[in-house]
Amino acid sequence: MSVATLPPTVLTSARVATPMPTAAPRPSAPASRRRPTSPTRVKLGPVGHRAHGCHARAAAAPQVVRLTRRGRVLVRLSALAAVALMGFGLVQAAAPAAPPVVSQRTVTVLPGQSAWELARAVNPSVDPRVTLTAVERLTGLDSVGLVQPGQQLRMPVYAAS
Repeated sequence: MSVATLPPTVLTSARVATPMPTAAPRPSAPASRRRPTSPTRVKLGPVGHRAHGCHARAAAAPQVVRLTRRGRVLVRLSALAAVALMGFGLVQAAAPAAPPVVSQRTVTVLPGQSAWELARAVNPSVDPRVTLTAVERLTGLDSVGLVQPGQQLRMPVYAAS
């Protein structure tokens, strides 16, 4: 003897067996949790025109630019370089201006003297950096910070301000 399995039934008031309703279909996931779909491709007709006008909106969708790690580093370095260049420009603009040169004087370096002391002695009212820059240019030295006793330096004498 074999047993047949039938779906569960519900008896109605007319005593007619009807199948039980099945579970309702699951609702789809909210739009925020759905997977992104691939972009719609626009099919072109034989002449190069769009086949249908319904694809025009998909073609005009804005694209988001996403930078890679290398791109972000490059943007940061570019911004840093721009700030550094502006800073150097401001330093050059803020450098003390040299007053007009009245004459030149040749000075012999004595033992224990520095170029800074000589610049202050010759031009006491002028910033020593201005005088030392001019000494480097006039004398042809790479650095006046390394002067030797007995060395002769040509120094500009500026007008008193």
